[in-house]
Amino acid sequence: PPRQGAPDHRTHAHRAPRERRGSLVVGGEYRAMEKFEKVKSLGRGAQGSVILVRRKADGSRFVIKRIFIDDQSEDDRADTMNEITVLSNVAHPNIVAYYGSFVEDNILNVVMEYADNGSLFQHIQRAKAPFAESEILSIFAQLVSSLKYLHDKKILHRDLKTKNIFMTKKHKVKLGDFGLSKMMGNDISFASSAVGTPYYLSPELCEGKSYNRKSDVWALGCVLYELTTFRHAFDATNLPALVVNIVQGTYQAMPTTYSADLRECIAACLVKDPARRPDLEDLMQFRIVAEAVGRADEEMRESMRRTLAVTRPFFDSGSVETALTALK
Repeated sequence: PPRQGAPDHRTHAHRAPRERRGSLVVGGEYRAMEKFEKVKSLGRGAQGSVILVRRKADGSRFVIKRIFIDDQSEDDRADTMNEITVLSNVAHPNIVAYYGSFVEDNILNVVMEYADNGSLFQHIQRAKAPFAESEILSIFAQLVSSLKYLHDKKILHRDLKTKNIFMTKKHKVKLGDFGLSKMMGNDISFASSAVGTPYYLSPELCEGKSYNRKSDVWALGCVLYELTTFRHAFDATNLPALVVNIVQGTYQAMPTTYSADLRECIAACLVKDPARRPDLEDLMQFRIVAEAVGRADEEMRESMRRTLAVTRPFFDSGSVETALTALK
């Protein structure tokens, strides 16, 4: 096959007519990847790769997740389909934007927003001094805003962690990686499967109970604790010991250099009993959170106007259906 991004100059005299799905050409000589040029690789795994690309038309940068469809197990395909379904149903400045999908050579290409300052995990790793409280509050507010938006749409994230939260150089937070997210029906309260990353598992999940929106709040508390201490709230050398620590719900005190209001908010997220743990509506009643969310919301509205104006016209409306059809 021709190299990535290069025109295919082979003879097409005997090729079957091109198949069209929506406005997307599938299997023809015009490849969607030809719209982009690769900048660099961002990661590679058994199921595919993630690359940073530049759109030739205007130089805009995007992330393309390239998934080897034929190599995926049924569970992996379900996770991929779930991520596309969720991303195509959300639009929020603090959630990684989904711009379209296309299939070529049995590779599903998912085009997403590029956050140019890495993950929150990397942000913590790079830090040479404790974060200012104002920065933590800004991140806190943007995460609350994005999670509240998801919960209002009856979507549970279910895998909130620092590696799934991305940053831009303009200090914007972008929540991503929706492979384990759950779109609920009329009742958002419970999801039967226990999922997520061990360090961020809530006590109710460790006890075999159902995942609910309060479990997302617990994970949020774990993320914020890391921002204040540069360590996990709950840690151990093995999984059984970690589960015991989480169920006991005890963690080292946060530095008193941060305000009592901030420490109280984080501690509220880490209340063991989900019935006593606040939901996002409750969190937004904390004065310190309400003020931070108010500042973030004003910036959010302007960001959304810019994002939609720049990106939406370039991607076809049939790409979601095409991607999901390829995964079935």
